[in-house]
Amino acid sequence: MSENPMITCFEHLSNEIIYEIFDYIDMYQAYKLFRSLNIRFRNLFTLSTDPIEVNFCLMSRASFEESYREFFGLYTDRIRSLHVSNRLIINSIISFIPNPSLFTRLETLYLNNMNIKDSHELFDYLSLLPQLSTLIISSINKCYDKNLIYNSIFRLSSLKYCKISINDTDDTPHGLLMTESDILSPIEHLVIDSCIYLQELARLLSHVPHLRRLSIKCVISTFSFYRETLRLTLHDLTHVSLKLKYINFDEFEPFFKLLFTNLRVLHLSTHMDRQFANAQRWEHLITTHLPNLRIFDLQHTILLSGPVQCRQLMEPFTGLFWIERKWFFTHTHYCSEYPNEALFYSIQPYRRKEYTLTGVESQCSSSENRFDSVRHIHIDHELAIANHSINIPNATELTFGKDLDISHDFIAKISTNIIPLFGITKITITDYICFTNVAKMLLFTPNCKYLTLPCLSFNEQASFSNESFDNVQEFACKNIIQCVNIQSCTLDDVQLLLKFFRRLEYLTISVTQEELQSILKCLVTGNENNRYLHSVCIRSTSDIWDEKLINIIKEVRQEDEVSINMISYCNSYLWW
Repeated sequence: MSENPMITCFEHLSNEIIYEIFDYIDMYQAYKLFRSLNIRFRNLFTLSTDPIEVNFCLMSRASFEESYREFFGLYTDRIRSLHVSNRLIINSIISFIPNPSLFTRLETLYLNNMNIKDSHELFDYLSLLPQLSTLIISSINKCYDKNLIYNSIFRLSSLKYCKISINDTDDTPHGLLMTESDILSPIEHLVIDSCIYLQELARLLSHVPHLRRLSIKCVISTFSFYRETLRLTLHDLTHVSLKLKYINFDEFEPFFKLLFTNLRVLHLSTHMDRQFANAQRWEHLITTHLPNLRIFDLQHTILLSGPVQCRQLMEPFTGLFWIERKWFFTHTHYCSEYPNEALFYSIQPYRRKEYTLTGVESQCSSSENRFDSVRHIHIDHELAIANHSINIPNATELTFGKDLDISHDFIAKISTNIIPLFGITKITITDYICFTNVAKMLLFTPNCKYLTLPCLSFNEQASFSNESFDNVQEFACKNIIQCVNIQSCTLDDVQLLLKFFRRLEYLTISVTQEELQSILKCLVTGNENNRYLHSVCIRSTSDIWDEKLINIIKEVRQEDEVSINMISYCNSYLWW
């Protein structure tokens, strides 16, 4: 064997190859595995100047403090990318570093589950990072200081890409934006995954003169006609994706005529105003003000009274102007509380990331039934599976609408007809479902890590525990669920979740004040069922005081073992 010139063991690999291997595993895990092997491997970490990518996502407090003390805290000047999903880790990082300028090479910062209300110090800190070019912020707050966020972000001197996600589930923006007029940002790609008012859009755009791509979750009218004069032109803006709500064509047309003149790609979702389905008006606007437009992806929700009105709507979109550009449209009726509600939309998917399956038969031809770009599937009706012959091979997220019977057969049909469920990592269920069906569904999705449920009931739990379900132990041992969000939870629910989700690390629950103490003790007390659990977000039906939480925790743990962050009076975050 020794006479063979070929490499026969890991230690014979070159440093360059070993560094490439390290790129595929967690850096701190690699450090722990190899630091004691020999001096060469220790030097691979201590003497290297190569950049480091750090991911502090699902991590216990003890693991974070150990890894930061032993490795990351010593090499902050090498960190190029930092991903944090724990708001208390963010505070710890800032407090651990005596000199903030040590993050001199940080280019990408992803802060998930932020508490924006306590972020003044954080934004001051970000301004000291000279190479920060990518910033992604996801907030748990519904009420937040919008002016603080945008004014602080626009002052970051090297920022090119920015994504802001705010928890505004009721589609109502918080307050009006009042930006400082003298700030000009270098941002080229801006994603706002929250709702803003139409009156705020021009103010935001006035701060990003170099903007190339813009995406906004929802732009809402304040029901007063928007007449503010637009005084800027965005020459570099070529890609726009917007959803408009309560906004008519006349209100938004000035943006097309002045700000969006160089658009090449437009994804637009609109609502009710029939002018958005006016072919002649679009043809005139595109011809005179959007001459470079090559992708026109329109989705418009409209009320249609019958087949005659449908034909009248579709016919103008079949003219030479639309055929030459290969822009084709169709419509489908929703199975909703509004029987005449329909969706008029572009046939081409144009690399959409989300797709909704309704109970109406798909109007796509056989050449258009594959959606490789779609990652998130919404299923709104049981008939959706039978009536759609499409292929969505790369989906990773699945959301079920209300009033669905999510049975074993239903899940099997999804897997057979539409989605390879092996790739699903996140499932959201919006309506009641018994835990038996949850378990059976997860057997079809063995790689699912994130689960959102509305509630469970004690009766269903009892039936599950007594049912002759052959795969129940297999399910408990093999599922890899790490994060669960359940909107209404009792102590029995918590005990059931811990029993069957044995790899659970993060739990978000809503509890009553009466059961808060018993549930908290159950979660914080270490045992075999919750040995991986280290983070809990608790929403209560009434005020939660940090003194009360501390007193409960002290009954089962040392006081300093659990960190507490009060998000609001009824919402708290615990980490240990």
